[in-house]
Amino acid sequence: MNPNQYNGLTLAYIGDAVFELIIRKHCVELGFGKVNDLHKKVIKYTNGKSQSEFIHYFLENNKSIALCETDNG
Repeated sequence: MNPNQYNGLTLAYIGDAVFELIIRKHCVELGFGKVNDLHKKVIKYTNGKSQSEFIHYFLENNKSIALCETDNG
């Protein structure tokens, strides 16, 4: 996939899906077994407001965020 071939909204759409998969995996690993509980927990962290708070926290506290594989070194 060449990101230069897609507009920003399409990339954001794909990014949201990837982020949600990461959060889903994390919640399953924490032991949330009931689907309804999983859904509620995942939505709590993947909604737009939570994503905005997440990014602002990292930016305001000078934390590093690896936005893609190449950012890790």
